[in-house]
Amino acid sequence: MRRRRFYPNVPNHVCRRPKSKSALFYCLEDCLVFFTVFCVNARRFGINVMGLALMYDHIHETVKSESRMIFSAFHRRVATDFSREFYSDLYDPAGLRPPGNSLFEIPFLSAPKYGEKNIRTNLAYLYNNPVERHIKERAIEWRWNFLAYSQSDHPFSEKYVARMASGKMRRSVAEVKGSHDRNEFLRYAQLKRLFKGLANKERAQLIDIIITTYNVIDYSCLRKYFGSIEKAILAIDSNTGSEYDIKEERYNTPDTTYGEMIRLVEKQKIVARAKDVILLPIEKRKQLKLLLMRQTSADEWQASKFLWLDLPPR
Repeated sequence: MRRRRFYPNVPNHVCRRPKSKSALFYCLEDCLVFFTVFCVNARRFGINVMGLALMYDHIHETVKSESRMIFSAFHRRVATDFSREFYSDLYDPAGLRPPGNSLFEIPFLSAPKYGEKNIRTNLAYLYNNPVERHIKERAIEWRWNFLAYSQSDHPFSEKYVARMASGKMRRSVAEVKGSHDRNEFLRYAQLKRLFKGLANKERAQLIDIIITTYNVIDYSCLRKYFGSIEKAILAIDSNTGSEYDIKEERYNTPDTTYGEMIRLVEKQKIVARAKDVILLPIEKRKQLKLLLMRQTSADEWQASKFLWLDLPPR
């Protein structure tokens, strides 16, 4: 195996995928658990996070670390913590024993980035991934690349005012802040309890509060490399960036199809929640793949990833 290229305190572009090249994020809780796991461990390991983008089937990071050992230990810990939480949420409610192995592909993909031009290009590429995959028209519109949080602590909700909030909302906010202060990431059961009973307006506020409270992304790098946050966003809108060092999967169907598949399996009550398609018997998943390809925009590749089936040859 070729030794990973790494240099201390140099930005590294990291791409992480599930080892089966399957889908990864099916619901709000998946995204929030991963985000809080990532942020808690970034603080523990002293990782400087310049960018993070969660896509349906992979993750992009641009991070700096003092040493190769810390860099590797951080990624192992994130993978271990999130895999344990993801599998427990999936299997425990079904009464099945969660697998003990990691959810993520090993080794993960990474490449150091030298020089201001290369770093700017990489940041534009990371933040524009949802644009490249045709999920959003502008990078700032995708909640899960966290770019909007460089400008506001509540970009997708009304500003939270405690005296105007319900008692349930105030208790949820206090619990989030308490978990953060103890450097604990949020777990699936906890998130479900925190959101239960909240009106849509307060749900949106709580998502923004969780992200803002835990967020470790160093947005000063955007000012450093682009001149200001506003100039960075303008530059990101103008140039999608590129990645020459990491080979990514390429296919023509937009990633909006994952949202279509999630809505379909839940609306038709094929499963109680989209994530549970993973637990269906393989023959049932193969039948469901044909249904998804007929009733959504998904191609065979994406439907297979969504259902955790072997991928067809390309």
